[in-house]
Amino acid sequence: MKPATKRFASIVISLMFLSGALVVYFTFIQGEYEATMIEKAQRDTRQQFVVEQTENIKKIQELINSYNDRTAAQHVVSVAVPVGPDTASLIAQMNTLASQYVLQFSSFTIANTSAAAVQNNQSSTRSGVTEAIRRPLGSLTFQVRLSGSYASIKSFLASIENNLRVMDVKTFSMSPVDPTRDSYTADVAITTYYQQPN
Repeated sequence: MKPATKRFASIVISLMFLSGALVVYFTFIQGEYEATMIEKAQRDTRQQFVVEQTENIKKIQELINSYNDRTAAQHVVSVAVPVGPDTASLIAQMNTLASQYVLQFSSFTIANTSAAAVQNNQSSTRSGVTEAIRRPLGSLTFQVRLSGSYASIKSFLASIENNLRVMDVKTFSMSPVDPTRDSYTADVAITTYYQQPN
């Protein structure tokens, strides 16, 4: 074979290998490349979906926590200023305080004041609490006569003013029962407040 024929044959064989490589590339590799790109796009879409759902779950959790905070605030308001007069609870509280400080009740008189006598126009940033605070308030005044030592009466009054339920001591008078002993009688007028039921 002549050298020119050998060169020509090698060029033809090289072109055949090149065209064969292109056929293999476009037949097999191009299809797999497109499938890989589609799979990558789907994976990116799923990752974006997971990120968005995680953010949504965080927002929902924040809303739940906000709601729970509002519920807790409403509960605190309802304990301090209950819905309705709740005289049974009031009597139980007074009895517990008197027992705690070793005091004896001589009399306990309840007088209901006008239900719309007390108005609260304050607002709050929390809507659930705002509704509870905007309700018209009623007041309940009761007169207590009790007897005991000076320290016990003093502690009783401090407990009244620091009680969970809002109470105001309106009038107070005290007189000794026996000047030789630490024994006194106290007359106390106390006003407490409650929310008007809807």
